[in-house]
Amino acid sequence: MAAGDISYYAGSLVERIVIAEALVALSDANVMLPLVTSKGFDAANTISFPKWNLGTNKITASDVSQSDPGTDAAAVLIDSEKKTLTPARYNFYIPLFDDSTDSSEEGDINVTLGRLGANAMGAKIDNLICAKFDSFSASNDVGTSSVAISVDNFFEAIALLKTAGAMGTYRGVFDPRQIWGAYGLSNDLITSQQFGGTPDKSNEMLTTGFIGSIAGIPIYTSRETTTATTATKAGIFGDGALAFGYVNPLIRFEPEREAKKQRTDYVFSANMATDIYQSTYGCQVWTKTSAA
Repeated sequence: MAAGDISYYAGSLVERIVIAEALVALSDANVMLPLVTSKGFDAANTISFPKWNLGTNKITASDVSQSDPGTDAAAVLIDSEKKTLTPARYNFYIPLFDDSTDSSEEGDINVTLGRLGANAMGAKIDNLICAKFDSFSASNDVGTSSVAISVDNFFEAIALLKTAGAMGTYRGVFDPRQIWGAYGLSNDLITSQQFGGTPDKSNEMLTTGFIGSIAGIPIYTSRETTTATTATKAGIFGDGALAFGYVNPLIRFEPEREAKKQRTDYVFSANMATDIYQSTYGCQVWTKTSAA
């Protein structure tokens, strides 16, 4: 649909395009944004997120000491830092020729293109945030690219995050192949001897085909995780692990009429940025997802 006429919609044409009867494939987009620390402003050249007590100088139990009457308490220095993001513009447009509109019996091609365009922007947001799993503290890496995911990976991540002081409900975002299939969590839950019998989680996977959480960690899936040939990098993280900043509105949708070309361009854009907020508050889960 980058250019041309109604031939680009030929797959859905039966004399006329009937969009209401066409299959519109929407991906599992906009998974990440509700799970991370985010800020939006009406105008911003940079967006900053404050960080307290996370640097070299921070208050710990060792700073609290006993003192005799009349003696001064010990001074404790703490760090005040900030994470600064610089939003960048991401955009694309979908050209819609009048021939296509005039051939639509339903007249709702605009709605369908709007849904598809917004979905693509949501998937891009997921893609940008998921790419940051690789930037979590290297000491927090869980799993290996040559071994399939297991329940043990969840408990290892919990131990690392609690040791780092990560707060909130931990959540995990995984490639679908890390949940289902021969190298997925389903295989570990249902076939592993450590679960011999029919415990609740195995039964949940067998009856519903999905597991809402493992070890208290809600499970989310995204097709935008970073994937190599045979392995994928997922993430388990707590509050403050990732930051996302944007200029309002998050997604802009603007029709632009090209009358001399008998075409309307639907322009989608977002001014946004993302990065690691606190690297020790997240774990990269790097596991095998295919044989070759």
